[in-house]
Amino acid sequence: MNSIFPRFYIADIHGCAEELRRLLAFVETFCVHNDVAPQVTFLGDLVDRGPRSMQAVECVKRTLQTWHGSSLLRGNHDDLFLWNIQHRAPDDEDGRKWLYLNGGLDTLLSYDTDTHRSVVFPLIESRHADHIALLRSAKSCSIDGPFIACHAGVKPGVPMAKQSHFDLTWIREEFLDNVDGDAVPVIHGHSIVGERPVVTENRISIDTGCYVTGLLTACYIDDRNQSLRFFQASKHGVEEVEPELLDRDFGTIYNRLPDLFSIAQAA
Repeated sequence: MNSIFPRFYIADIHGCAEELRRLLAFVETFCVHNDVAPQVTFLGDLVDRGPRSMQAVECVKRTLQTWHGSSLLRGNHDDLFLWNIQHRAPDDEDGRKWLYLNGGLDTLLSYDTDTHRSVVFPLIESRHADHIALLRSAKSCSIDGPFIACHAGVKPGVPMAKQSHFDLTWIREEFLDNVDGDAVPVIHGHSIVGERPVVTENRISIDTGCYVTGLLTACYIDDRNQSLRFFQASKHGVEEVEPELLDRDFGTIYNRLPDLFSIAQAA
């Protein structure tokens, strides 16, 4: 347990590099003040939609190099980026959908002002091979003590060993609508929940849609104090925020924290 927590989780950066830098600077100061090593798990979707995907990937890369024990999990937009780099964003429905509907054009502009595919994709592959390698090496999920961390969620009723990469990076309603007071809690992003994170009995949802709202949220889990806290970066700075508690007749994860940590520590 001590090697896992305390830990911050950040989801769905989507090219919002300035908010990310602001949030990471806060994390560093917070950890120094509390005498803990900074550890962050990024829950994917570093790219697309926002204005500075290249800068966001670079910032995550440097954070992983500096803060040992930190990790990156892959999101569906990271997969889209990698697929389109491999296939050079073909001029078909999938390629156009990524470019013009899913924020791919914003990603290409962050890497180079010339978005002609014959130019920008070789440029990314030659000048930023480390970014491609970083995203390709990212795992789909991690088991962190009494929690599961992933980009989108898990398929209900399926053991973790049999969860598919597609579900872990794309699932929505089947996971979000699942009510289960005994399920292993999942920390995730992918589905925008509004301007505040949401906590139910079985999930911690932290995608606050930064590219739309300007709010990038971090979840902080501390096993020593059995605490669950949230911090949010905006253009005004970073502040602690209260989550929306969604009690679906089983309380919320806050009610489960003592049991979750005691079970994990006994394992």
